Amino acid sequence: MSRWLKILNVVVAVGLVLGLGFVDSVRAEDAAVEKRLELREIQQKIDEVEKILDQKRKEALTLQNQIGIIEAQIDEARLQVQLAEREINITEAEISEIQAEVEKVQADIDNGKISLGEAMRASYELRRISLVEVLVAAESLSEFFTRLEYVSIIESGVESALTKLLELQTVLEEDLEELNSKSEGLAALVLTKELEQQSLNTQVGAKDSILNAVKGEEAKYQAELEAAREEQRRVSREIASLISGGKIPPPRNPGDYGMSWPVSPSKGISAGFREPSYAATFGIEHNAIDIPTPQGTPIKAPADGTIIKTRDAGLGYSYIVMAMDSGLVTVYGHVSGFSVSTDSYVVEGQVIGYTGGTPGTAGAGYLTTGPHLHFETWRDGSPVNPLQYLP
Repeated sequence: MSRWLKILNVVVAVGLVLGLGFVDSVRAEDAAVEKRLELREIQQKIDEVEKILDQKRKEALTLQNQIGIIEAQIDEARLQVQLAEREINITEAEISEIQAEVEKVQADIDNGKISLGEAMRASYELRRISLVEVLVAAESLSEFFTRLEYVSIIESGVESALTKLLELQTVLEEDLEELNSKSEGLAALVLTKELEQQSLNTQVGAKDSILNAVKGEEAKYQAELEAAREEQRRVSREIASLISGGKIPPPRNPGDYGMSWPVSPSKGISAGFREPSYAATFGIEHNAIDIPTPQGTPIKAPADGTIIKTRDAGLGYSYIVMAMDSGLVTVYGHVSGFSVSTDSYVVEGQVIGYTGGTPGTAGAGYLTTGPHLHFETWRDGSPVNPLQYLP
């Protein structure tokens, strides 16, 4: 093969590298838009149900109203399951698209490396040809300049091809990072759906559980409510006694009051610290914040500390009391399950139990209208607003 035929091959090889196509970053938007419209419609229905629930929770706590609240919560839980399912479908489709993009970019990089290698080897051969040889080999002055132009194309083309390969490598790294993020998001969505489905199943059974417990009679329901109020007062006195009685271990890091959320606050706060409307509805002061979350959500220790009491009250009010290393004492109410015992030392993020709150279910008691975590913070023997210590 003549040297000038090699030159032509080099020009072609460089052209192949420069012609590598980038994957269009705009994916199948039409389908995605349609799916996200479905998400919006479901979310709008959830918002409508939540408005109904907000109104019902402000009304007098009667058996009929409580059953109405549970029925609305069942509707909301079904919608939450649907929402999670749609989000899972969307995320799975996005992951498939990213995987296809990764494969395409990787193939382009592999092919580009081969073509660039051939171009660089041929370019090396060109550097060995002197201008005199180019002139002698040319049949005319026009051909001489054409051949010189080939040499220039190759020299600049190889450099441009290297730059493009580096750009493709950057695209690949970004796609892999996005793929990892989407995969983590998918795992979280699957867990959310499982929790919402579990919460739905629990609430479906809660309605019959309450009706059976009070025989459908308003008087018996009100008696249960009064007993629950007295139980809450007793629990508060017991916690105060634990603190004043020297049963709290001395703080390891006094004054370091910062805490993480024991459950995600993504659904907001349903009842604030000493909120007047709570006292009007339940007939007792609310020395806590209520964080809505699906029944059975893992409760995570917001900081390092020692479990000083756990109480499993069956269908009554179950709770966990924890002495933080900072000197604070925290209480987790309406607990449906426990993963720690008294005197256990736990670290921040460790699961200590599982949320409840659906009336008629384990750990809920009667002073509740739906699934949530009741979260108290005590300092120097008195309850204080937990929000001042949360991020």
